[in-house]
Amino acid sequence: MSAPLILATNSIKDTGYDVANSIRYNDGDSPQLTRINSSNGNLKNFTFSVWVKRSSGGATKRLLHCRNSGGSQFASIFFNSSDQLEYSSSDGSNSDNLVTNRVFRDFSSWYNIVVVWDSDSSTQSDRIRFFINGTRETSFATSDFPALNQESMMSKGTDASTIGLGFQSVANSEHFDGYMCEAVFLDGTTSTDASEFGEFNEDSPTIWQPIDVSGLTFGSHGYYLDFEDSSALGNDAAGSNNFTVNNLTATD
Repeated sequence: MSAPLILATNSIKDTGYDVANSIRYNDGDSPQLTRINSSNGNLKNFTFSVWVKRSSGGATKRLLHCRNSGGSQFASIFFNSSDQLEYSSSDGSNSDNLVTNRVFRDFSSWYNIVVVWDSDSSTQSDRIRFFINGTRETSFATSDFPALNQESMMSKGTDASTIGLGFQSVANSEHFDGYMCEAVFLDGTTSTDASEFGEFNEDSPTIWQPIDVSGLTFGSHGYYLDFEDSSALGNDAAGSNNFTVNNLTATD
């Protein structure tokens, strides 16, 4: 299993680019980072990337979740109770579900998770794409792909949809347990690979390591959480799509 270099401080580092900070989620504290979609973003194209180091498994742990207040429309990226990576969504009529065969039980390593929603692709199996540590995931236990041009709930503003980074928004449950860094959402951009977020180490080509993402095009609903300001952990380093912080402190 490929993994980036790990420092004892839980930062990620290579000789070309340093990630200075991560955020620590302790699921027992019900940690929350939230923001509200009050208008629609690009509903056919987005890319989400995050680096995570898990502290526990065997239960559903959310990475990114967006849901309207009524609960009938949602989109979610998460580790399920079997430790598989899963994308699940519903617009009230259509449901989509992609679940890896692979499980993620290495609690000592960082994973770079990249999820692409590309519903206007002519190839059905390209409409949701997973990349893990720079390599596209192709083996799935469940593969219910969206219809052509189906709208994503992740950027939907209907009924003031709530985004939760690291927990299940609205229901306030299934909090992530572990570390996160370099959380990036590109509104209107679909990555063909994961090279916007990392690269393979030239000396150890199985090791996937982060690169500087600050120059990417984030779009109107996009954001970049670098967790560098301990007094404002939800600060969007790419713009003004800041997250509200609850049950997280500077020591996290």
